[in-house]
Amino acid sequence: PEGEEILLAMIVNKIGDPVRKIASAAGHQLRMILEEHPVMVNVVAREVQQLAHRPHLSPRALYNCIIFLNQLQLSNDDDNADDGTYSKGTN
Repeated sequence: PEGEEILLAMIVNKIGDPVRKIASAAGHQLRMILEEHPVMVNVVAREVQQLAHRPHLSPRALYNCIIFLNQLQLSNDDDNADDGTYSKGTN
């Protein structure tokens, strides 16, 4: 649990990998994580959005981010699902 934030950032970063097979595998792994831990949807979506807003991001990496975010199943209850345990940069 201590390194969850770092691991999540590393996996999300691989969505922007120039090798399509690696980028696809990263997206697949994130979807598997969300199947096991559905309350992390907001946290993962926020991290992928941060990747998508990076300057000098390749068009392919942005495409991968958009495709991943499009595949997320969000609901109105998701606002309350984020219990605040993950607060990157808000200390």
